[in-house]
This record gives sequence, structure tokens and C-alpha cells, in this order.
Amino acid sequence: MTRLLCSPGILITVRLFISCIFLYSGLQKINNKIEFMSIIDGYRILHPELVNLVAISLPWVELLLGVLLL
Repeated sequence: MTRLLCSPGILITVRLFISCIFLYSGLQKINNKIEFMSIIDGYRILHPELVNLVAISLPWVELLLGVLLL
């Protein structure tokens, strides 16, 4: 079972799948900045001054991670 999970084909498939998730979600957040910012603000976890910073930087971090996983 461990050999099956560590086979190169499965690892590449999982990396590509996770990469696509990061790329898709990052692009969606970049295209809908205002909506994403209001969603983050709605959680009331962050200080209001940090909401804009997170809404701008998080999608780019997701894109970077998606590209690095390719």
C-alpha cells in the first residue's frame, strides 16, 4: 500500500491536481477582489485594516504555490 501511494505517477497526479486547485482559486479571487474582500471581512477574524492586505496578497500566494507545484 505504501509503495502504491509513493509511486511517481500518483505523486505527479496529486501535485497537478493540487496545483490546479491553487491556480483556479487564486485566479477567481483576483478576478473578484471586492467580493473576496467582503467574504474575508465577514469572518471578523482579522482587524479591518488587515482585510485589504490579505485580500490582495493571498490570491498571489495561491498562484505562486500553484506554479511551484507544477
